[in-house]
Amino acid sequence: MKHRRVRENSGVDRIGLLLRRLIALNGLRLAGTFGSPALSAFFVGIACQPLAGSEMAGKPLLWMLGKEGLTEDLLVSLGEEGWASPVDFSRGVPKVIARRYLPPGVDDNSYAMPDPEINAAKKRYMEAWRDIFRHLPRGCRPRAITTGNFGYYAEREMAAAAEHEGIPFIAMHKECLKSEGRLVFFQTVYQRRGRFEGRKILVYNERERKLQVTAGIARPEQVVVCGMPRLDRLHRWRMHAAKQRLDAPSTLLALGFTPNTGLPRIPRKGEGGTLATFEYVDPAHEHLGWHNFFHNYHETLVKVAWDNPAWKVQLKLKGRHRDAEPSIRLLEELKVPDNLQIVVGGDPLELIVNADVICGFNTTAVLEGLAAGLPVVTPEFDEVVDLRMRDFAASFGTATHTPSDPLSMYKVLTELMTHRQAPLKILPHPVAEMLDIWVGNADGRAGERVRQVFEHEMNFRC
Repeated sequence: MKHRRVRENSGVDRIGLLLRRLIALNGLRLAGTFGSPALSAFFVGIACQPLAGSEMAGKPLLWMLGKEGLTEDLLVSLGEEGWASPVDFSRGVPKVIARRYLPPGVDDNSYAMPDPEINAAKKRYMEAWRDIFRHLPRGCRPRAITTGNFGYYAEREMAAAAEHEGIPFIAMHKECLKSEGRLVFFQTVYQRRGRFEGRKILVYNERERKLQVTAGIARPEQVVVCGMPRLDRLHRWRMHAAKQRLDAPSTLLALGFTPNTGLPRIPRKGEGGTLATFEYVDPAHEHLGWHNFFHNYHETLVKVAWDNPAWKVQLKLKGRHRDAEPSIRLLEELKVPDNLQIVVGGDPLELIVNADVICGFNTTAVLEGLAAGLPVVTPEFDEVVDLRMRDFAASFGTATHTPSDPLSMYKVLTELMTHRQAPLKILPHPVAEMLDIWVGNADGRAGERVRQVFEHEMNFRC
């Protein structure tokens, strides 16, 4: 079984970036013992690393608190000309500083605690960030800051402080697959996260916007639907570069998931910020899991690979260990042929444009496949059709193929792979409709909409 982990930077670049971050984080810990805002600001400045290949001389600095998906969205929005010079700013920086002030137990999903002592600690933490912003070296001061979610606990007071100092803090909210059950669940989760103190939240779809406004996270004018910017690349590829690859081996790209993907549970952190346990709003949810579906999905992929040795079968997994490990462990138990390859982490763009068929569950990557004009298979069997669980599975109507059992999944995949076709140039109405509903991008112009928001806010003066 082939298995590779994608690295975004070259070895030398990665070592340099890690060394710079190590110096910054250890320096911040040292600065904390002295209680020196100027020293803290110095090491925050060291953490400001220009995003490799995206330095834009003379453009205003934009700090990016990097997260999988956010980088791709931002780079698409910047385009070739660029309206800012992006800085890869480690999310570890606010976490290190937050530990000086916030007591253990405060995390993303418990931030809105009505506790006077904790609220006083939050205020001290916010003032610490204000001091850091005031002492920053001139060449490191950002014109704006962006992150991948409004609710990261260590960034909440950083956002408030940035706004006090006239620096727009804008969340480019990545999470968007809110099925009916997840909408209800996240209403509670968002209320526990509390109000966003930054400038704007950019979301992919109207479902997410309504959820955040209803939960009281932000005012209606603060939450803006822009769509998923990285989908623009696939719209362009489909229209201008896509062609049938008759000279290449047939390739099936399957997206991995875990037995708990998309289910209603709240991660809680222990000492040191590591995952300690999960909390369930409804005790009955503790027993939910896609266990049979997870096993049958992967077993079917293995069978497709065994029966068609000339085909390439790729299983794309997320980079985080707890997301990738269940699939890797299961495939180690199964007898896997050489033509099945596991890819861990990284941007799926290259995998998608080199695939003939996409298969997945509860992932935005299936929508990327639709935007590329490729046939997409989203199986619906076992627990996915269970009355207790089906509301936690995203469904895409007639835009995707939905086999109702493992044998049907096998037949659909082999039929599509055997009779592979060139990507569609013009998207059928059901596909365009699903792209609009789930990722707000049936037109390939989400990056332009994001750019308009940033340019307006970065020129704004308090």
